[in-house]
Amino acid sequence: MEDIVMICCQMISKVGEAKSLFVEAMRKARKKEYNNVNELMKKGEQRMLEGQRIHAQMLQKSASKDDNLEINLLLIHSEDQMSSVETISVIAEEYIALCKEIL
Repeated sequence: MEDIVMICCQMISKVGEAKSLFVEAMRKARKKEYNNVNELMKKGEQRMLEGQRIHAQMLQKSASKDDNLEINLLLIHSEDQMSSVETISVIAEEYIALCKEIL
């Protein structure tokens, strides 16, 4: 059980960083400050991928016959956060492109 708590916390941490980077990129785009928007988006993508790798490891571990993954609220929360940041990443890309077109 403690192992799954640690894994979930790592996932939440990585995707939380990604979300913050994506939001910061959108805020800069809104202010027409495009100088490091791409860098922020790339860093966000890296953090999101790190979270996805942690998730994939957890899925592999749960698929093994030796490990029964206990579903708990923290696991559900971590997967919800990961799913949300994947959506935010797509929205951020589109928002930044739109800002560049109309601002």
